[in-house]
Amino acid sequence: MEKFVEVNIKCETEDPDDPEIGDDSDEDGEDEIRSDDQVIDTICEAVSYEKTNSASDEFQCEHCKKVFPRLHALKCHVHEIHGENPFQCLLCSEQCPTRKTLTAHKRTHQIDGMFQCGECGYRQEKYINFLRHLKFHSGTKEFTCEYCGKSFATSSVLNRHRRTHTGEKPYCCTVCDERFSTLYALKVHLGKHTGKPYSCEEEDCGKSFLSKSALNNHLRSHLTERPYKCVACGLGFYMSSHYKDHIRKHTGDRPFVCAVCKKTYARKSELVNHSRTHTGEKPFECSQCGKAFAVKSVLKHHLTTHSKVSETFECGECFRQFKNKGGLRRHERCAHGPGNSQTSDEQESK
Repeated sequence: MEKFVEVNIKCETEDPDDPEIGDDSDEDGEDEIRSDDQVIDTICEAVSYEKTNSASDEFQCEHCKKVFPRLHALKCHVHEIHGENPFQCLLCSEQCPTRKTLTAHKRTHQIDGMFQCGECGYRQEKYINFLRHLKFHSGTKEFTCEYCGKSFATSSVLNRHRRTHTGEKPYCCTVCDERFSTLYALKVHLGKHTGKPYSCEEEDCGKSFLSKSALNNHLRSHLTERPYKCVACGLGFYMSSHYKDHIRKHTGDRPFVCAVCKKTYARKSELVNHSRTHTGEKPFECSQCGKAFAVKSVLKHHLTTHSKVSETFECGECFRQFKNKGGLRRHERCAHGPGNSQTSDEQESK
């Protein structure tokens, strides 16, 4: 059985607004909503009550004469029964009397325990992280970098961007002490020590991922539904980001510009790969021989030099070849439609 190294992520600078830390945040935490105690102290600041004549201290509500053993319990009662509904759901504006009832209400927006974005299909378990995601679709950019004037939708994205100016690397690997500017970069690095614990259980896939959110995004690639259709060529996509990347092939738009040589690219990932030609960074290392590469696809091609020649699977429509049936089936669904999987089935029966 493969051994895994137990790793604790250490961050010496707290960044509570970072959505990458969202899985550790409190599900009931709302940045813009007051806590129970704050609301109770505000609404019930001048709550009138009277002590009963019993031996122990008891507090009676002047509205309904109900008795409570503690003043705080009385304040909660006045706030919930006789007061306002100050806890508001930011997804539908429903107002609730307590944080507990708000938490129960939020579950009505979930599908199988997850919040799902109607724009792009993004799924998220945490309410506060889902709200942050929705801000990206709103188009508002309220947070501005004091170094370069660039604006961002959330403070967490601004915080990550700001580190490109300051050089701050608050995330530290507890195994080798290497430091990183973002939690995502640290998680990618930790794969060298821990492997990828989240695996896809779809037939003939078996891909593994560093995080549960990355696995959830991957699972959408197995869906036959492609809600984003290109009007130019009819090709469908399951994520809006993939659709936008594809559209640029038709429009010729190249919005991503290299800060060093001013070369432009249609996709951000292409710019990231290109930037490594300036920095010399080679993050993708071959586990067989230790040779490192700047681009992941180059590493994948290199790995074939270590493997023996094996059977290939050919697409009956375009004759493209694949190393396994899973790759061929995904290609058939994406490129030729969900009904064109007979090629792989025929090859499997041989």
